[in-house]
Amino acid sequence: MGFTAAGRYTSRMTIRRFSFVASVLMLVAAAVWVRADDVRIEVPSTDQSPSTAPSASQTPSTGPTGTIVGVAVDAKGTGMPRTTVDVWTTDTVPQRLAHAETDGQGHFELDDVPAGDNLTVTVAHRGDTMMTFGKKTGVNVKLGESVDVGNIELTGN
Repeated sequence: MGFTAAGRYTSRMTIRRFSFVASVLMLVAAAVWVRADDVRIEVPSTDQSPSTAPSASQTPSTGPTGTIVGVAVDAKGTGMPRTTVDVWTTDTVPQRLAHAETDGQGHFELDDVPAGDNLTVTVAHRGDTMMTFGKKTGVNVKLGESVDVGNIELTGN
């Protein structure tokens, strides 16, 4: 026990408590530290031709595959460029089967989608002030066939 230079009473218990709290904070900071090697940043290509829809960027499937095509549109029916498109299973824990981005007119083409029934196609667009989403459920992909899901409308949160 003793007095500080300002004349305040301190104890070793207060100093120990401070040391303990500081140690815990350092451990928490170390636990949330993320190394640069662990971070992946995907930057969409800006050199896509507006006349052709981009293909899915996925690992080639080893089984039978098909293609899904469609258009991401806003409430007025206008095609939405630079919209993310994903194909998901409807399992208890959904798995993403394919991923692409729409072209300048909102068209998309997902090649090499594993054949399957009851798949879900989702679209998401990040605007300046809000995100919009849409989906088409019950999509069936057959071996070697192209499925046109038509327009998928993006709506607000």
